[in-house]
Amino acid sequence: MVEATPRPAPEPTPAPAPVVEPTPAPPAAPADGCLVFKSSPPGAKVWVNGSGTGLMAGAGRSVRSTLSPGSYKVGMGIDGPEQSTTVTVKAGVATEVKCDLFGAGCSIKSAGACN
Repeated sequence: MVEATPRPAPEPTPAPAPVVEPTPAPPAAPADGCLVFKSSPPGAKVWVNGSGTGLMAGAGRSVRSTLSPGSYKVGMGIDGPEQSTTVTVKAGVATEVKCDLFGAGCSIKSAGACN
């Protein structure tokens, strides 16, 4: 009689890997912040860190400039910076800089988010 050779047990079939849906990345935070310039009287030229920007500040309307986060010396005046202040730009945040050219100086306040 011929003895049968035992067969090895079949390898179990591995279960398929579960499908993992990628989690969407949260939206990136804005890299830049912005300054909103206003002057009294309207029409002052705007300087940032001693350089003219080509912008003219308004009274009722906003003039915006987008800048990288950091500290800046901002000045406004008719022929040169007559009033100036230092302002900190924060990513995604609008900051209003309003200067009174007749001696009251400059004020800084939050103006919401940069749009």
